[in-house]
Amino acid sequence: MSGTARFVTSGRVARLVTSGRDARLVTSSRDATKYHHYPYQPDKMSGTARLVTFGRVARLVTSGRVARFVTSGRVARLVTSGRDARLVTSSRDATKYHHYPYQPDRMSGTARFVTSGRVARFVTSGRVARLVTSGRDARLVTSSRDATKYHHYP
Repeated sequence: MSGTARFVTSGRVARLVTSGRDARLVTSSRDATKYHHYPYQPDKMSGTARLVTFGRVARLVTSGRVARFVTSGRVARLVTSGRDARLVTSSRDATKYHHYPYQPDRMSGTARFVTSGRVARFVTSGRVARLVTSGRDARLVTSSRDATKYHHYP
């Protein structure tokens, strides 16, 4: 695994909180019982993140302004709801969820999230992958001549 990524925060330190197979990206709060979902705010980008694998759980480990993104190593998807987003690990219902294979051995280059309306792009130094939303679901896809075939990132 190599490379770093910039992700969008509201200025606070964001973390990924898991509950079973689900994980939510949240910002720090004095009220630990109340989770504040992490909004896309490209004008307030800060912090760095490393993509790494550890077990079957997805979580975000923070250290100051630096966050380490720890995920399944298997499959995960990003679920959006307005400005909120959460990461959900693999499900047996493949017809309901569009999964993203996590392949740390193929990660490389730098990346950042860029939003434009309801479309968020994950821009890499190599290929450009788009985060396409549809209701509460979001798919991370790379540019391809075959628009009907989605290539999971990377």
